[in-house]
Amino acid sequence: MTHFRHVGIVVRNLNEALQIWNQILGFQIISRKIESGPAIEKLIGINGVRLESVKLAAESKKEIVVELLTFSYPKVRRRHPICTPNTFGITHIALTVIDLPSILDSLQKYGVKLLGEISSSEDGRTRGIYTEFPENILIELVEVIH
Repeated sequence: MTHFRHVGIVVRNLNEALQIWNQILGFQIISRKIESGPAIEKLIGINGVRLESVKLAAESKKEIVVELLTFSYPKVRRRHPICTPNTFGITHIALTVIDLPSILDSLQKYGVKLLGEISSSEDGRTRGIYTEFPENILIELVEVIH
C-alpha cells in the first residue's frame, strides 16, 4: 500500500521560509538536519551535495509533511519558466487557513505575491486565493466559512 510521505520545497533562505511556514501558517517543526555524504549523494544524484532540511507538519494532520530544503552545495537554482496555474505537472499546494485576510497581510511582507483576488466558492462555503511564494511555488490558500 502506498502512503503520502511529504512534499519537498527547495527554498533560497531557510530561516525566512520557516518564518512563513512556522510562524504565519502554523506548521510545527518535527525535524531539522544537515545532510551530506554518500547516502544523500546516491539518493538525489548530485555528487558533493550538502543540504539542510526541515520537516514540518500541519497541526491538524500530522501525517502530511512539508519538507523545506536549502542547499549549501551546489547552490540553489531558480526554476524557469515560472510555474502558472495552467502548467503541466504539479502546479500548486492547497492549504486550509483561518483568517485569510490576516494571513495574506503577513505573507506579503515576505514577498509572497497574490495571483488574483479573494474569491468565494459558488456554494459560499469557502473563499480562497492563489499565491506565489518566493520559491516560485504556487500555494492556494482556502478559508472555510462557517
